[in-house]
Amino acid sequence: MKCFLYVLISLCCLHYKVGAQNRLIYGNVKGSDHEQPLEGATVRGMGSNLMVYADSNGAFKLALPADVDSLLISYVGYKPIQIGLQIDLKLPLDILLERAGEELDEVVVSTGYQQLPKERATGSFVQVDNTLLNRRVSTGVIDRLEDVTSGLQLDRRGSEVKIDIRSRGTIMANDQPLIVLDNFPYDGNIENINPNDIESITVLKDAAAASIWGVRAGNGVIVINTKKGGYKQKLNMEANANLQVVSKPDFNRLPWMSSADRLELEGFLFEKGYYNATENSNNKLPLSPGVELRIAERDGLISPQQLQAELDRLEGYDIRKDYSKYLYQPAVNQQYALNFRGGGTGYTYYLSSGYDKNRAALVGNSMERLTLRAESNIQVAKPLELNLGLIYTHTERQRNGLGMSVTQLPYARLADNNGMPLPIVKDYRFPFVQQATGNGLLDWTYRPLLDRDLQELGTNTADMRVNTGLKYTFLPGFTLEAKYQYQRANDIDTDLRYGESYYVRNLINRYSSINTDGGVTRPIPLGDLMDRADALLASHTFRGQLNYQKDWDHHQLVGLAGYEYRTLKTDRNSVRWYGLDREILTYNQQMDFNTRFPLYHNGSLLRIPNTGSMGGTFDAAISYFSNAAYTFQGRYTFSGSARIDQSNLFGVSANQKSVPLWSAGLSWLISEEPFYKREWPYLKARLTYGYNGNVDKSISAFTTAMYYNAASITGLRYANIANPGNPELRWEKTGILNAAIDFAAFQHRLSGSIEYYHKKGADLIGFAPLDPTTGLKSFKGNVGNIRGQGVDIMVNAEAIRGKFNWRINLLYNYAVDEVTRYMEPVTLVGNYLGDASIGRASNAITPIEGMPVFSVYGFAWAGLDPASGDPLGFLPSGEISNDYNQLARTATFDQLIFMGRARPPHAGSLRQTFSYANFSASMNLAFKFGHYFRKPTIHYNQLFAGVDAPGHSDYALRWRQPGDEAGTSVPSLVYPANAARDDFYQSAVINVLKGDLIRLQDVTLNYTCTPNFGGKPLIKQLDFYMYLSNLGLLWTANKKGLDPDYLELRPPFTAAFGLKLSL
Repeated sequence: MKCFLYVLISLCCLHYKVGAQNRLIYGNVKGSDHEQPLEGATVRGMGSNLMVYADSNGAFKLALPADVDSLLISYVGYKPIQIGLQIDLKLPLDILLERAGEELDEVVVSTGYQQLPKERATGSFVQVDNTLLNRRVSTGVIDRLEDVTSGLQLDRRGSEVKIDIRSRGTIMANDQPLIVLDNFPYDGNIENINPNDIESITVLKDAAAASIWGVRAGNGVIVINTKKGGYKQKLNMEANANLQVVSKPDFNRLPWMSSADRLELEGFLFEKGYYNATENSNNKLPLSPGVELRIAERDGLISPQQLQAELDRLEGYDIRKDYSKYLYQPAVNQQYALNFRGGGTGYTYYLSSGYDKNRAALVGNSMERLTLRAESNIQVAKPLELNLGLIYTHTERQRNGLGMSVTQLPYARLADNNGMPLPIVKDYRFPFVQQATGNGLLDWTYRPLLDRDLQELGTNTADMRVNTGLKYTFLPGFTLEAKYQYQRANDIDTDLRYGESYYVRNLINRYSSINTDGGVTRPIPLGDLMDRADALLASHTFRGQLNYQKDWDHHQLVGLAGYEYRTLKTDRNSVRWYGLDREILTYNQQMDFNTRFPLYHNGSLLRIPNTGSMGGTFDAAISYFSNAAYTFQGRYTFSGSARIDQSNLFGVSANQKSVPLWSAGLSWLISEEPFYKREWPYLKARLTYGYNGNVDKSISAFTTAMYYNAASITGLRYANIANPGNPELRWEKTGILNAAIDFAAFQHRLSGSIEYYHKKGADLIGFAPLDPTTGLKSFKGNVGNIRGQGVDIMVNAEAIRGKFNWRINLLYNYAVDEVTRYMEPVTLVGNYLGDASIGRASNAITPIEGMPVFSVYGFAWAGLDPASGDPLGFLPSGEISNDYNQLARTATFDQLIFMGRARPPHAGSLRQTFSYANFSASMNLAFKFGHYFRKPTIHYNQLFAGVDAPGHSDYALRWRQPGDEAGTSVPSLVYPANAARDDFYQSAVINVLKGDLIRLQDVTLNYTCTPNFGGKPLIKQLDFYMYLSNLGLLWTANKKGLDPDYLELRPPFTAAFGLKLSL
């Protein structure tokens, strides 16, 4: 570090003498849109190699020989201009550059620590500017990056959207990229960020681009830059409003059994006596209405004719119709945004507000979000600038919707023909429920539509970020910055259930008892019930940073070095109130949580639930960082960065608490070489290598335990070891090699980049076996290595340029990974037959050396037995068999067939934009190739056991008689069900399909105008736009018509309409 600073100071002290024959040209470069200084703008003497870059104030000085008669000024994202150097030229020059359209060479690299022109960047990055970011209409930020960002994919198959940048670099640790908002890591929910406040987003993909963020950059970095005001900028006002309508889901696509098939199956099982155990169970377990009718007919309570009439009636119902009619609605999302920005001689300002109101597709669910933002830069003195910023977000979510989980019995009904709520089977048999109510207990029936209105489930979130900073300019080329950020996010989950709700009635009845005099004793009091959970996040970040920039002769040097200290504290607590009176806000304070009460339905002893809990975490980290780039003759750039991170989570020894990370890179602007013949007007080569890191906060070098209030038997407090001590715990490290070519040709009508990368991850977190005598069977630590590689290709083309324009943008990404070392031995074969890529839970990931982290395997398939319809497999000897226990017992991993990768190795998009006069239209096709998925199918054992299990529609395609095996692969129905048989069939390769697809992702239409009155413009610009999305699949490789990304319900068609104006 001392050496680095010494070099910077020494270079600063170099004295450059301008000969008498030279002429000193100086001035300022600003953007014409907001008159902001364009730091890093290139000022070049035409016909010479002499050039400089504008400083942070947009100022430049350039000594030129007398024979240089013009200047070329350029800046990424702006149109270059040429200025003649007349003898009587007035100095200083005030140069305004106009914004240009979307082209590859119009990219600013924002790392979160600094902004660099593309010419000086050696690393891998991609920028989404404001125009491209606003192409999609959504209340979320990440949605807007999908299918327009090279190297980035969104995986929507699980409960949470996952972001993948390039190939995987970890096995079980955090695999999500770091989010940086205005120079600081963002610890809150990214959905709290108002996309209308964002100016641009830069995605950092390799070590040279991202390593300055250290151990949090192993999965890439997404740098979000918000809009800001400018010095001497006139007041600008922008307003944006849109309405988005989302159609109801198409429930007919649910691959469920028909009501007729379900009733037929219940009749078959009833005749076999399958339900006898449930009927006589002491737990009063529920039975479906169809089975209850058959019991009633058997017991003589109804006649066979009445039974058949009732079954015929049930056969005509379809629960999917009730979903659409009562549980779901067209979603309507409203979005409004307003901002003001500008500035004077010594100050800038930006003020914005945003309001979003979403009515969800699920009736009873909604979201409202208010965002406020203020930021200002104040020139306290000529060398000193003060920055102040505040962002506040308040979000309210209602979660009263029921969803399909309320029941999936195909013939269930939620309401009668008049719309009156009907009861459905839930936790207990109907006869038991009716009898209990007759004995004096509360009504125990469950009417979902009525219950939905007897609860208030919601989440309130308040997120506040305060930023402040000082920037001091001293000595030529030096600036010193001090920045501080405080973030506080508070989530309050409040679940209020009225005393009349099923949830409360069920809880009260379960613990109630009937006295000898017929009275009822209720340990849980009557009244409402409320659960409240509070989660508080507070983080402090301080950063001190020294910047240096020096231009002389043919040399440019830019560097920075700094220190960062960061703490992150979380607190969580929850509480439950019984017997609540929501009108006067009182509750029962005499609850007995220690006594084990007999349950009404089965007599077993159980304590009343006490859900109160407390918990929290504290992280502290210290970082030292530096970055420098040297450019010679504007053609050759050498870059390097180094960072040391220290944390309280890792290693006991001092040298294990920190990790050094570094990167080095070089670039060559070939097109500026004198020998270059300029067939391609822009050609640049880049090469980088370095190390990023990754963190798994679920483990620590020290033994940690979780404490609990009461054991189920003793009622005493107890603790579980959550993390055994591991004094040798180390950070994950990922080495990345990146090689790239940037190009442009045909007057920049064709441009793009081709990048190849290779990744090696070491000391990756995973599970490894332990000696059982230690008290643990395994531990989680540094047990694995991984490697990955891929290609990112981006091509931009202007097929037609003129009054009518046709632009084409092609993104293609290839990304693969392979586990090269893992200490956990191969375990049960069944552990490898799930798809861990969907949920990505660490305990579901089962790595195998030499294979991708997320792989799809299957049992070899020998077809169906022609005589019985049994699924057939192969024993290790090669013999065909239907002995499923032996197939499972003797199977080894080597016998599994590797079908392919669960994540697509090939992905990309093709976006085409057409414009004529004031009109423009754009369409985006997305494609994925090379991956596989396991399609859902029938599992008889689960179907039999599920009271309201829908069952798969493959039931209708099952084998029924000899010869059917020629037209179906669905096994026959057997009784009793054989779980091993069903597991084998579900895991066989016959149910693994190709995931290749082409999707019409979206279409946009836009009209731009400048209304005027009396020849004078009323506003600067007015845009009317329409956005259509989820337009459907154009092609899939599988012949089943399945969407590999949405195996049940596809995302519904969405249309948005809006307007945007600028004053």
